[in-house]
Order: sequence, then C-alpha cells, then structure tokens
Amino acid sequence: MGFSLIFVAIKNYRDTHNNGQITFGKGLGIGLWITLIASTIYVIIWMIDFSYFVPDFGEKYTAQMVAELKASGASAAEIKKQGAAMAATMAKYKSNFVFRAM
Repeated sequence: MGFSLIFVAIKNYRDTHNNGQITFGKGLGIGLWITLIASTIYVIIWMIDFSYFVPDFGEKYTAQMVAELKASGASAAEIKKQGAAMAATMAKYKSNFVFRAM
C-alpha cells in the first residue's frame, strides 16, 4: 500500500509539473524524499509511543519469551541463556543512539 502511494505521488508530479514527462533520476529523488519523510515520522511516533505508552515493553516482552520457552519444555540453561540475551538487547534501548537507530 505504501509503495503505491509513492507511485501516485511521482505520477502526480509528472502530470502536473512536467507536462507528462519525468526523468528516472527525478522520479527516484522524489520517491526517496517521500520515503525519508514517512520513515522519519514513523520513527518519531514510535519513539513517543515506546517512551510514554509502553515504557515497560522490554520487561513484558522478556517475561513473555521466558514463559513461552518454559511452556515449550526448554531446558533451564536455554531459558537462562535466552533471558540473558533478551536482557542485553533491552539494555541497548537505554542508549538514545541505539534506541533511535533501531
């Protein structure tokens, strides 16, 4: 769905501003700008959502993964290993740079 909107935007630009013609480079540039703007808005909204509405997501997700491992009959060593890996991943979210990059 999102990619079709990029196509429509490029077509609209071609039809209204360039008399029905557009170069590949110009179309690619327009598409990349649309993608950059949409991605930036998505990340900003995600950061607000994550920070204010689900600040305990990491703990809940880790607990859910451990519960699923226990239910599947995984060994205690495997559960401990996966729990440590999840805790390390969630600790990375504490860094603003890593948080934004992810």
